[in-house]
Amino acid sequence: MADSAGRVLGPEHPLAVRAAARLVLEQRRALAAYGVQGDPWAFVRDCVWTRDEATGQVRRYPHQEYAELLVRRWQTEPLLAVAKSRRMVVTWLFVACNYWLARFSPLAKVAFMARKLGKTETEGSAELVRRAYFIHRHLPPVLPPCEVEYSVGFLRFPNGSEIVALGEGEEQARQHTFTSVLADEVAFWEHAYETWVALRPTIEGGGRITAVSSAAPGFFKDLVHDQLG
Repeated sequence: MADSAGRVLGPEHPLAVRAAARLVLEQRRALAAYGVQGDPWAFVRDCVWTRDEATGQVRRYPHQEYAELLVRRWQTEPLLAVAKSRRMVVTWLFVACNYWLARFSPLAKVAFMARKLGKTETEGSAELVRRAYFIHRHLPPVLPPCEVEYSVGFLRFPNGSEIVALGEGEEQARQHTFTSVLADEVAFWEHAYETWVALRPTIEGGGRITAVSSAAPGFFKDLVHDQLG
């Protein structure tokens, strides 16, 4: 820390001590507002930055009215299916919600699922995990530091929570019971129905499944309109 004249102040200097105390107080208030007892929408609204995948532009999450509505539905509905368009930034929204869940809830197990797992962090489900890591690296300093372990398709938090990438497929889904699952572009999965059925233990165990996709006929359309046989 430096004073108004640019002189570096040691950690024991009264000004440095007061600044450190203010930061601790702000971090405690942030945890109360955004932590596990707080509000995931407030976290998205105040803390989340995204990156436009086409232009690379980094920007705060857009605060459209539908975004808060979707977060509230995510909080209360164990099964949620959302038809989206690219401009709605819905996938980023639910990545942020699941990051919030893993960051602030101990021992949560979150799965991000796409049609393919992805061999690099720019492909398939692994790319969704990369988005969660992007959110983590762009959080405001008012939140306390949190050291995470990141590799392609995997993000682990100090509280024991994990976000993992999985490809579609009933065998992939059946091996685990998750706290939360985000299934992206489900309308274009080859084995969407079988995967959905295999994920049922997640709901039975008290977890949640969120499916998002661009609109298309078939399983996802029937799911959105509650017309599954």
